[in-house]
Amino acid sequence: MLAFCFGMPVMAVDRHVERVSKRIGLLPPKATPDQAHDLFLGLLEPDEMYAAHVLLIHHGRAICHAQNPKHDLCPVRDRCRFVDKRAP
Repeated sequence: MLAFCFGMPVMAVDRHVERVSKRIGLLPPKATPDQAHDLFLGLLEPDEMYAAHVLLIHHGRAICHAQNPKHDLCPVRDRCRFVDKRAP
């Protein structure tokens, strides 16, 4: 709500953001939502947070499903730890 309604530079970590971020190595596998928020504050500039949040949600809904992700359509599958446990 803070990001969408008030334009505040915060990164809400919902299930899509958490799943995608952990799979592609933006977050450590065991990061809590609070830790994830703090890590994103260090990774992103304030003006990048809204777009990053929206794009991670979209990717999680359209391609990176919790079950049966669409690996063949994924543009970041080379970074995906779900595909390759040794991915960066």
